[in-house]
Amino acid sequence: FIRVRWLFLCGLAATFAVALLFRLALPLESVLSVGAAVLTYNVLFYLFHDGPHGAPPPTLASCRVEAILQVGLDLIALTVLVHVAGGAESPFRGFYVFHAIVGSVLLPRRGAWLVGIAAFVLFMFVVLLEQRGILAHYAPGGGVSDGRAQDTRTLVMISVVFLVTLAGSISITSSIMNILRRRERQLVSTQHALVRKSEDLQKAYATLTERQRQLVHTEKQASLGQLVAGIAHEINNPIQFIYGNMA
Repeated sequence: FIRVRWLFLCGLAATFAVALLFRLALPLESVLSVGAAVLTYNVLFYLFHDGPHGAPPPTLASCRVEAILQVGLDLIALTVLVHVAGGAESPFRGFYVFHAIVGSVLLPRRGAWLVGIAAFVLFMFVVLLEQRGILAHYAPGGGVSDGRAQDTRTLVMISVVFLVTLAGSISITSSIMNILRRRERQLVSTQHALVRKSEDLQKAYATLTERQRQLVHTEKQASLGQLVAGIAHEINNPIQFIYGNMA
């Protein structure tokens, strides 16, 4: 998430530069404020993760809490950016889809769908408040206008297209990631099985080595016995001859 956020900030800076170069009618101060806020908490997250390497690894619960915190901050910042840059007509609303795709890659299926639902709810919250005149509508062409003047059918069409795009992106990305995660689990299971077989083979090899050592020792003992028996036989013959002639 931190690395992707750096890319988002680079894209936002490029948009800011293009708007200044071509004198586009964008609320540059508001966009700059949102970018500064995102930069601030991204630097804090970066420093938090770049701390001492000897620290104990985080627990699963703390990782989930931090993931929710990062996604929540991103969605809030993006919603403010969409609001000040045109609402339903804002060119930045595509970042919702981009963020949902990233969430589908990094989070489980349930987490990805929660990100998508939160993004759609926040987008519709801004659209409805602007359409009812509760929030000011910043027209993409510049200036503040009455959101009630917006065509309701156009807003419905934009919302439906946004929902379909968001749901389709999450569905496709989550399906691909589920296949990849399932294959990864199979590879991990196969690796564990291979490790167990390797350990069994090592134990069998150690057993065979020990038995071979015992056989070599047994063969040495047998050879030594044969040698002693042969020497005893060779000594016994002259003793018998001498003993027979002693009388």
